[in-house]
Amino acid sequence: MAEYNTVNTFKSFLKTQYAKDVVNTLPMSFKAQRMAPYEGDRGKTGLRIEQPVVTNMEQGGTYRGPNAGPFDLNKPIAARISNMVLDATNFVLNSAIDYETLYKSSKGGQVAYRSGSEQLFRSMVASARKRLEISCWHGQQGIGIVRLDPGAGTQAFVDLTNASFAVGNWLGMENAVVHFKDPAGNIRTWVTNADYIAGLNAAGYTIKSVDPALRRVTFTANIHADIAVGDELVLSTQFDPEGQSWQDMKGIYSIANQTTGELFGVPLANASTFVPNSYAVGGDLTFDHVQRMAVTSVQKGLDSAADCCINNEHWVDLLVEQAAFRQYDGGYSGQIKFINGDRGIRFLSANGVIDIEPSIYVKGGEILLTPKGAWRRIGNSPVTFDLPGVGQNVHNAETVAGVLFRAYWNQAIVTEQPGHLTVGTGVTATSFDV
Repeated sequence: MAEYNTVNTFKSFLKTQYAKDVVNTLPMSFKAQRMAPYEGDRGKTGLRIEQPVVTNMEQGGTYRGPNAGPFDLNKPIAARISNMVLDATNFVLNSAIDYETLYKSSKGGQVAYRSGSEQLFRSMVASARKRLEISCWHGQQGIGIVRLDPGAGTQAFVDLTNASFAVGNWLGMENAVVHFKDPAGNIRTWVTNADYIAGLNAAGYTIKSVDPALRRVTFTANIHADIAVGDELVLSTQFDPEGQSWQDMKGIYSIANQTTGELFGVPLANASTFVPNSYAVGGDLTFDHVQRMAVTSVQKGLDSAADCCINNEHWVDLLVEQAAFRQYDGGYSGQIKFINGDRGIRFLSANGVIDIEPSIYVKGGEILLTPKGAWRRIGNSPVTFDLPGVGQNVHNAETVAGVLFRAYWNQAIVTEQPGHLTVGTGVTATSFDV
């Protein structure tokens, strides 16, 4: 029988051709960080930032008819000026690399695509900014809610509600540690709260894989039988069950959904202009819903251009509706500016221009109307590897042949006019049911 030369017999003769560089497959869509530029030195908090805001007008007015002559005046009733109290929260990303890898990749060139330390720095910056984006959108919220009975401890995955699922929160998060928070604010399956506060990841659940189509998160081990429908998933150390308090910044959606209590230290019970707005969409998103959300914000004083941030599934519905109006009845003629392949739809409404843009960080059940330029990021540090007065935050590991690298940020996202925000709730899409 004839014997052919094959790739296997020629493997020592054939060369391996390598690519020119490493390709990053992770989505780097950081819309919140674009909407809210970091302010640098102007946003440093010191002990804290106090921003005065006027929430009520002067009310000592008196009315009288013609020919009233001298008349008594109502007593003065002063305007209410409240102080917003602002501060930033901390995030540290701990990474490590062994000596051998550092030496083998010290110069890149023919032996590596680039130096090992450079590659690690790049990866850490992307990872730290990813956590920052999640915090800017969803800080002080869970990043998913359990939708189906997880099988009494017999399965290693949970399916999340479509309303609570934003694919950006999960992409690239394999090996991250999460925990389940019940509606009463308890972290489930921890031996003690002290262990949780100490950040012992072993008591949490390590993400193995994510299936966006099923809204399914799979872990490296079966989940505990106590976990139930309605539990929230939180990232490790985001929430302190002992103090019943969040350790993360207050994100855009936490701010926009708060209508009671205090927001940034301002009591909402007697500050109606400071209270964010809610509009019940209760179905598939349409341009009419966006218009009505704009009117809701205009009633609180919005008179400038705005952004409408939507889930990608809602984006599809709006494109279909927009195409139908443009081709057939012209109902929105002159009100919509749309370019095939563009990233947004420009829409004219009661406030002026609205730019509708999809984001992978917007959850399936809510959309947000927000004034342009309304958000800013305060804090004492951007994403950095430096310690003030010390230099790079790089340390030799104490007991092993390795080096520790730490990335850090200290930030918070804030707006001085939350009354101009409107959240659209109960949003569905043709591709899923909430």
